Amino acid sequence: MDHDDWRVTISFPDQGQAERAEIVFPPRKVADEARRRLGYTIAVGAGGTQVFPYAGTEAAAREAERVARDVLAEHHLQAGFVLHRWHPGEERWEDPDLAMPRTEAEADTVHTGLDSAYRELRNALLEAKNKLASSHS
Repeated sequence: MDHDDWRVTISFPDQGQAERAEIVFPPRKVADEARRRLGYTIAVGAGGTQVFPYAGTEAAAREAERVARDVLAEHHLQAGFVLHRWHPGEERWEDPDLAMPRTEAEADTVHTGLDSAYRELRNALLEAKNKLASSHS
């Protein structure tokens, strides 16, 4: 089971630094340099004071981070860097150390657990609602 969706979040302290970074090192250049170093394709998105290199492997994501760190340091720009991995069961970006399902059966277990937790919560809420309604009758 392949869940190799990786993202580096590069956060600049303010809009001015983000704009300066885009001038000296446009997102396309991050992608090109990482591809040149590793041979991997990197997609890069940006919004506000953040840039998001996306990669298909951890190695490619880490290389995109190294490329960005090197260039930003060269231009005396500061930024925070965080590596995330897409968790398909949780449907959100998570810490890469979080265990991922390795098989379809494990993925089904995650979904079954979420479905079960949802049903338990729904039943508890309905029970509380019924008790509250009967106490006001």
